[in-house]
Amino acid sequence: DIVARMKHPGARYIPGLDEAAGHLLNHLKPGDVLLTLGAGDGYKVGESVLARGDRHGTC
Repeated sequence: DIVARMKHPGARYIPGLDEAAGHLLNHLKPGDVLLTLGAGDGYKVGESVLARGDRHGTC
């Protein structure tokens, strides 16, 4: 398991893009900057955070 091998207390494995966006929304604070990097459909995490944050008045 890559997360266990990283030995970083803040490392998390979140299996789905929607779940990852929800996790980020629960942990981002005003003034934070979210930068997403990846391949394939990883960009959807940032789009989901923006869309969901907009609906909740957090972005």
